[in-house]
Amino acid sequence: NLFFGKRENNKRRNNTHTNSMERKPESISLLERFRKATSEKSIDQLQEVQRLSDSLALFSSNESLDDLTTKSIPLLSIDYHLAIAYLNLKIESPAERKSNILQSVNYLASFLQRMEEYEILVGGEKTK
Repeated sequence: NLFFGKRENNKRRNNTHTNSMERKPESISLLERFRKATSEKSIDQLQEVQRLSDSLALFSSNESLDDLTTKSIPLLSIDYHLAIAYLNLKIESPAERKSNILQSVNYLASFLQRMEEYEILVGGEKTK
């Protein structure tokens, strides 16, 4: 039967397509990859980017979001990424965990403050 032959060919093609898809590794979200790669080295690199950003005076409390260059906008999130990196560091002791949490809280507070300065947070989202 001609119809049956076409159906079998389609089945084979679909199986080949399915098998090739099964061989591909599952996609890992950017956040998961970031968490796995978090280390003191990544924190050092983020802090270096922050130092360079500060030395270039890319951000000022007397500017608005409209005054920022498009390329500098992603750098607004450096403090956020540093906070996450500190939370994901491997720890040896409770004292080290507490230190990492406090460091993370400071970076998150700094990030939220910058978001308020540029009026990115609105209404109920603002910190107190």
